[in-house]
Amino acid sequence: MRLIHIYFMLLFTIAIRGQFNTITNKPVYVAVPKDTIKHAELKSVKTVEAPVMAMPLDTIVITSPFGPRTHPKTGKRGFHYGLDLRGKRKTVYSMMPSVIEKVDYDSKGGINVVLRTTAIDEYQIYYLHLSRIFVKEGEKVSAGWPIGTTGATGLSTAEHLHLGVKVNGVFVDPIDFLDRFRQSIREGR
Repeated sequence: MRLIHIYFMLLFTIAIRGQFNTITNKPVYVAVPKDTIKHAELKSVKTVEAPVMAMPLDTIVITSPFGPRTHPKTGKRGFHYGLDLRGKRKTVYSMMPSVIEKVDYDSKGGINVVLRTTAIDEYQIYYLHLSRIFVKEGEKVSAGWPIGTTGATGLSTAEHLHLGVKVNGVFVDPIDFLDRFRQSIREGR
């Protein structure tokens, strides 16, 4: 858990330096000015960009939170292991540099993709109910890479993205991660 905290603090340190694009909510880039690179190494390069982090959708609207709930389709009480985010035919993006661990279909989650971060092996991101997939298992993706399109496959009442996050094999509330990221950008921490 300490490793995750250190990784996020590194991301937030980069945010302080003004490297996050908070206007468009597109992939986050760290830009290295040409002056900081030896002239002999890269003469024609003005900047070197490497994606660090991106939000899963261009607009974040939560339609169902993490925690106990009555399922909207079955009417049964249960635990919702993620966030449902509004999205109709919206592109879903990788949140961090990751490897596509699994591309699958099941009757509950529909078309789904599981990403494992390349920086933290115990960190997995789940995207469920997709209508289209743009990646394949084993593929390495950067933050902001298109993963698929929101949908209503599986046990779903409407098009959306189900976002799940596991840390060390345990589902955690994705809102904590999204809130810390957005709060740090707003406050400049």
